[in-house]
Amino acid sequence: MERLRAEKILTNITGKNHMVIDIKAINGGDISDAWKIETDEESLFLKKNSMDNQQFSQAEWRGLKELALCKDLRTPACYGTIELDNSCYLLLEHLKLQAHSPESMSILGKNLAKMHRITAQKFGFHENNYIGSSLQINNWCESWLEFYIHCRLMPQAYMTGDDYVAIKAEHLTAGLAQYFEDYNPVPSLLHGDLWSGNTASLPDGTPVIFDPAVYYGDRESDIAMTEMFGGFSPEFYKAYNEEWPLHPGYSKRKNLYILYHSLNHANMFGSNYIEQSRNLFKALC
Repeated sequence: MERLRAEKILTNITGKNHMVIDIKAINGGDISDAWKIETDEESLFLKKNSMDNQQFSQAEWRGLKELALCKDLRTPACYGTIELDNSCYLLLEHLKLQAHSPESMSILGKNLAKMHRITAQKFGFHENNYIGSSLQINNWCESWLEFYIHCRLMPQAYMTGDDYVAIKAEHLTAGLAQYFEDYNPVPSLLHGDLWSGNTASLPDGTPVIFDPAVYYGDRESDIAMTEMFGGFSPEFYKAYNEEWPLHPGYSKRKNLYILYHSLNHANMFGSNYIEQSRNLFKALC
């Protein structure tokens, strides 16, 4: 990206002039192009999507704004979005991130529990958004079971085009109430895609979360996602449970929530996750 173009984008989003000192492309994103931009005043993070994918930028912006309701958990400051020359740009604060220490994982666990205490009247969100590159349906629902079936499980199951998966999903929904016989979740503010790649630490040990797929749902969904790829550290789970203990039945519902993400990965990445999803159905059914 050229310096003058970067300055134009920053000025249009923030409403003030910026002198760009340095621009570096950042690799690793599957959906967006990204740059670290150093100005004479601050370090910024700019993400670019085509106009066909402009909704990704806008959904991320609104998701970060929602997470910022929690003052105990750090998210990148979000300056806004702009459409320019057939592209959509999202401007964020650039943070110097590093791997978590045991201490920062403990703080993350404690403060995630505090974030989960922020609740809504219903399950869902005021708009649909994205889980990876997949559309995530967030219709408001009074019932968590209704929300999970119609906005999570079945859309992903049908999207696979796999008859076995669709049949097993329909069978699972018929007996889903048994997983909630003694458990009545509240609509908690969720990150929605909380795996190790979407959290890190600042140099002072402050944990940060980013790249959300926000909605209000069962807090166990966030915890289950942390366990999908090997799990977070023991310090994280210990601190979370000290702040707000999980229900004793979490262990039997965990695979139910991992299933949603496994199906989504199957729809994004293919056959390996289809097999994982089939195995989860076997265990659940």
